[in-house]
Amino acid sequence: MIDVVNIVLGILSLGIGIVGAVFTYVAYSKERTLKQISWSDIQNGIRYIWKEFRKLKFKPDIILSPDPKGGILAYLLENLYDDSIFINIGQAVKKGTYPSALHVKENHTVISTNRWEVFLSKEIETVAKKDSIKVLIVDDFVLSGDFNYQLLEKLTEIGYKKENILVCCLVVTRVAISSAKAPDFYWKIVDDEDFYFPWGKAE
Repeated sequence: MIDVVNIVLGILSLGIGIVGAVFTYVAYSKERTLKQISWSDIQNGIRYIWKEFRKLKFKPDIILSPDPKGGILAYLLENLYDDSIFINIGQAVKKGTYPSALHVKENHTVISTNRWEVFLSKEIETVAKKDSIKVLIVDDFVLSGDFNYQLLEKLTEIGYKKENILVCCLVVTRVAISSAKAPDFYWKIVDDEDFYFPWGKAE
């Protein structure tokens, strides 16, 4: 009887061990396939982009970013320059998720894409009246490139010169590149939005 109990316990222990090994393997595999960009990566990417601007001798008068996530990168870039640069950070909201957007539109310049509505301060329209203003658009991630394309159209429409505008992002997809809507400068190329920044999933 004791032998039977020992055999059963042995089988149970073996089963539990196998299940534990399987879960460990799955967790390890998931960790290995998880794509993540660290703060160190971001610093390296920003410095790379900044060096490219230096080659062109391009120093912006205004840095525009569609939302606070891109704004983080905008401030990191601005810190690499000796002088302060005016930064205009917008707010991006998914279409249909912001019920009070109507009154906000009256006080903001609005850029709409298939997925997003981006609200930028109307100051950008006032500044456009000054000659030779250089603008840098900064974003963390460019999926399709539609927003940047439409923002460029809007800026030129209100008076900015296209040759004085550059667009950069930290990460861009192959889709944006193949559709000729990729930023002028970027640090990393990915296939899709299946990866994470320190502030959350790319979108």
